[in-house]
Amino acid sequence: MSNSPLNINSTFEFSIPHTITRYDKVIYTPAFSTGDNIFWQLEFHPTEPENIEFCLLYLIAIPNPDETQTMKYWDKRSNLSAMIYIKNCNYYKSYSLRTDDYSVRNRAWGKNFNKPLNTNYPITIGVTFNNTKLERNQIDSPMTTTSKPKKIINLWEEELYDRESNDIQFELKDGTTYARKSMLLKRSEYFRRLFQGSWSETNKSIQEIDNNSHYVIKSFRNI
Repeated sequence: MSNSPLNINSTFEFSIPHTITRYDKVIYTPAFSTGDNIFWQLEFHPTEPENIEFCLLYLIAIPNPDETQTMKYWDKRSNLSAMIYIKNCNYYKSYSLRTDDYSVRNRAWGKNFNKPLNTNYPITIGVTFNNTKLERNQIDSPMTTTSKPKKIINLWEEELYDRESNDIQFELKDGTTYARKSMLLKRSEYFRRLFQGSWSETNKSIQEIDNNSHYVIKSFRNI
């Protein structure tokens, strides 16, 4: 069961060291979200190409699968309002953006700002969204803390310690355990590349056992 969503303001901001901004390279923030499958990103240009006295800040919409399939404006973003800003020591500039103009054709909107006078301090870029929705979800039934049935535990123990039904042998510091190669190939990228490719941590990490074609993983001795 879920309660009615709350309308709140959400702020995302990122600090950029001055040692990075002085190289005048484009900087992208990690992605952040204002709702279910609604993602954004900030793009910062320390120097505007056409005017070195200015910097640029864009708010980029990262399209979800549904948005990539339409040429219309992205309705789920249109009910938001956004304010992008730049600040550092004794400096603050902001600009309000409309979010109803985002589409496949126009994924980024932004503003140029006067550069901060003092460039020896970190610069913080950010965005504040109005009218984002916060949903509080409630679990309908309590989580169980009942211990696993002993029958299941016994079955797993038999699986891990049965040499006959498995073809992988792990030599651990506190004993030996077994597994099936087919299961490891499906569940682990590490083992898939280890068994099917040329990836190996040491020259002797895999060794054939002649009598029943078991593998011994020597590199797990120190686990």
